[in-house]
Amino acid sequence: MTTQLEVKKQFLASLSKAIKGDRHFFVAAKVDPNFNPLRTDVDDLLRQLTQETKAQAEEAIAYAQTALNEMEDWHAYEAASSEYNSALNTVAKARENFQSGSYFGYLNAQSLAGEAKKEAKNAIDAKKAHMTEAIDKLKSQAAQLWEDGGDFEKYEVKKYAPTELEAALRAAREGWKCSEVETYANYKKAQSSLKKCLRLGFVALEKAIHSLMECELKKLKRKVGARLLALGIVLSVLVATNIYAVTKNFEGVWETFNLMSLFGPLGIALLVIAFVVLLINGKRKESPIRDQYERLKAKVKDKYTPAS
Repeated sequence: MTTQLEVKKQFLASLSKAIKGDRHFFVAAKVDPNFNPLRTDVDDLLRQLTQETKAQAEEAIAYAQTALNEMEDWHAYEAASSEYNSALNTVAKARENFQSGSYFGYLNAQSLAGEAKKEAKNAIDAKKAHMTEAIDKLKSQAAQLWEDGGDFEKYEVKKYAPTELEAALRAAREGWKCSEVETYANYKKAQSSLKKCLRLGFVALEKAIHSLMECELKKLKRKVGARLLALGIVLSVLVATNIYAVTKNFEGVWETFNLMSLFGPLGIALLVIAFVVLLINGKRKESPIRDQYERLKAKVKDKYTPAS
């Protein structure tokens, strides 16, 4: 036979379940006169549920705050400002509801804190995705610079810029080692190293290209210089010979010029013209070489310089 105490316990248990399933039963239990025969027990139950809900709300807000702290550690506002601000606003509303001290306020606070936690996680995930994308892009550029290898042989970077090349390779290895997005500090270190790798890599290539240009210009100058020297020697000999002929046998000079006109004034004039033409032509050939390497530098810069 069911006792009155057992009936009361069953009733209170059912009421507790109903309130947890639908918050509006809390109001009904508080104001409905039909509950007056058990008013003391009902009020005790309502107080108990309120305290339980308060504790749950406090725990939920604590979890949300932990998520917010992690969100701050990831600097989520840099790439996920909307999610970041939404999480902050939602947890602020949760605290405001909690301060009401009511059952409904605690329920709202618990729900809002859960939302804030999700929003903070979304902000962190968005930040991580942004960082991963940024690192992958830098790694792709670095791979293009270091792993292809063709540019090293083509531009002779090892020969003309060994120090810069080694420094860039060290930065590349460090960037790859830290490239997994596990912490914000790790990401920043990887980003910094990979950017340094690209910057130094570009410097190495630019220096090597400049050295190649200088080598080619020196070859051109040596070639032109050798020809100018040969012409200069011949011209000097002719001039000296004619001066000697004039001083030694003035009357026979014109006869000598008539017999060997190419070695007389006409020859000297032709050699002078050839000398000037060769000199001007040598200067003109320098410009296309410089333009070619400047275009190459610009192409390399566009290909390997990372965006800021």
